[in-house]
Amino acid sequence: MVRLIVIFGLAALSVRFASLGLFPLMDTTEARYGEIARIMMETSNWITPQFDYNIPFWGKPPLHTWMSAIGFKWLGVSEFAGRLPHFLTGLMILALVWLFGRQQGNKNTANLAAGILATTVVFCISIGAIMTDTALLLAITLTLGSFWQAWQLTDSNPDQKRNRWGYLFFVGLGIGLLAKGPIILILTGLPVFLWCLPEWRILQLWKRLPWVSGTLLMLAIALPWYLLAEQATPGFLNYFIVGEHFQRFLVSGWQGDLYGTAHVHPKGFIWLKWLYAALPWNIVLPLVWWKARKHRQSEAGKQDNPACPEQARTQQWRLLLWCWMLTPMIFFTLAGNIIWTYILPATPALVLLIADYIREFAFAESVSPAKKRRNQGNQWLAWPGVLMPVVMVIITIAMNSDTRNSAKSLVEAYQEQLDSSRTGLVFWGSRPFSGQFYSRGQAVEVESVNELVSHINKETGSLYLVARPGDQRYLQESLTGQLDLVAETSKRQLWRLSEFKETGDSETS
Repeated sequence: MVRLIVIFGLAALSVRFASLGLFPLMDTTEARYGEIARIMMETSNWITPQFDYNIPFWGKPPLHTWMSAIGFKWLGVSEFAGRLPHFLTGLMILALVWLFGRQQGNKNTANLAAGILATTVVFCISIGAIMTDTALLLAITLTLGSFWQAWQLTDSNPDQKRNRWGYLFFVGLGIGLLAKGPIILILTGLPVFLWCLPEWRILQLWKRLPWVSGTLLMLAIALPWYLLAEQATPGFLNYFIVGEHFQRFLVSGWQGDLYGTAHVHPKGFIWLKWLYAALPWNIVLPLVWWKARKHRQSEAGKQDNPACPEQARTQQWRLLLWCWMLTPMIFFTLAGNIIWTYILPATPALVLLIADYIREFAFAESVSPAKKRRNQGNQWLAWPGVLMPVVMVIITIAMNSDTRNSAKSLVEAYQEQLDSSRTGLVFWGSRPFSGQFYSRGQAVEVESVNELVSHINKETGSLYLVARPGDQRYLQESLTGQLDLVAETSKRQLWRLSEFKETGDSETS
């Protein structure tokens, strides 16, 4: 079983790695963040991410932008270079999950946890995309895993007030502040608080972590950038702290977003997203929980005994994982503006829980050799893992063959034209982020015929225009001249317009 899950996990990671450069950056998220990183690399402005040239992007801290910008600087501007740092971050998360599984259980537990995580839908897809979420997940995993290790180390050595895990807890918080902002304090603070409520553990919390020196370490990691960003573009802190961290989640259809459109969902919709984002292992979790419980009940003298240190430690570990896993859904229950990657912070806890339950009935030292042999019949637990490699192959083929959501093919068709160096590229109505990225910021957006005419190249008397299929008739009525179709997708068409002038209405229809 363990070997199969590890094989499926490696297969999923291999397919994901191979797919990094096989399909275009997708609008809107990937292409937007990819273009922000490209501009950062081009302008060498490492303090202020830019939504467009000289337009600051206040929506997110810069860690994910730094990652892709470094990829572009070292490997050139490409899909592979932009996505690779996020994939490598995913491998770091897998290593942390393996480490925490090993320290709490054994090698089988660690291998199971890592293999299961690699074959979880939202994780496998996210680590190969240019987004903020992978960096945030690294921070959350480091923070909560370090919290558990620091607590346990203090238990075994009460006189030790400081240890490396205690400081790594605050390093994780500092990384989270640079990855996505103060939300890291909620997504890690809430599970810690809930876990500390039983047995009055909250009264011991102050003694378990180096709060003063650790907080200073956290601030040393994150605060300089926040101060420099506010100094460079005043108003950033107000928009980012108030708008992005309160209004975005509490106001359904929030209209204050400067950079996109709010995702309007009914309250509680995050739980429905959990049902498909955490596939296939969210289905397996209740099954292995029930099997572990049944195993405990069948073992004479092995009933739950809080006085047993090993059982008490296991119960505390699982309680922390449950609090960790449920926190994103609890926190975002009242949020109307959500996307499926908000489930991602729950995935390390999900897989560690599954691995620990399996360890109890299949691999624990207390399990007899005969029962361990019988448990080899639990191969069915491995087969959900085959889903992810298959899904990744299907997604890769689909994305590579269907580029209707990206302007890449049209921009490339424009760049292949002999006169493209002397004739501009214009997007009618709206310029998608992919059009901005693949044209290296050279494509422009126009909303009226007057603007369109102003972009005519004086030497060639023409320009290249990307428009929706339905806009052709309006353009022909508003302009005299020749429109030659160069390339098209199901959503957009590339036209060469030559020898034309404005004839009528100058506003878009």
